[in-house]
Amino acid sequence: MYPIEKYEFKVFEQKNEDGTKSSVVIALSTYAGKTVKGVAKCVATDPFDLEKGKKLAAARCDYKVCLKRMKRASKKYSESEKKLKEYSEYSRKMGNYYSDALNELSESQTRLYQLESELN
Repeated sequence: MYPIEKYEFKVFEQKNEDGTKSSVVIALSTYAGKTVKGVAKCVATDPFDLEKGKKLAAARCDYKVCLKRMKRASKKYSESEKKLKEYSEYSRKMGNYYSDALNELSESQTRLYQLESELN
C-alpha cells in the first residue's frame, strides 16, 4: 500500500433513501493512467472518524489497484508463455533445418571428393 499521503481524498455527506445522512470518504489513485477509487461510508448512527475513513478507503483503493495489476500480470504472463511456445517450435524447426543442411553439406562434400579422386 502506498503511503496515505499518495492518495487524493474526497470527503462529503450523502443523503440516504431513508432520509439519514452518511459520511463518505473516497480515496483516489491511478493505475495504468486510469483513476481508481476506494470508498468508505459511515452511517449517521456510527461515530465518524476521518482518519479511519481515509485508511479504509485507501486500503480498498489499494486492493482494487492490486486486482488490476494481477489481472494485467496474468495476461502478460499468458502472452509470454504463448510466445515462448511459438519460439520454441520455431527454434526446433530451425534446428532441424540446420541439421539437414549440415548433413547435405557433408554428403555433397563426400560425393565431390569421390568424383575428384575418380578423375585423378
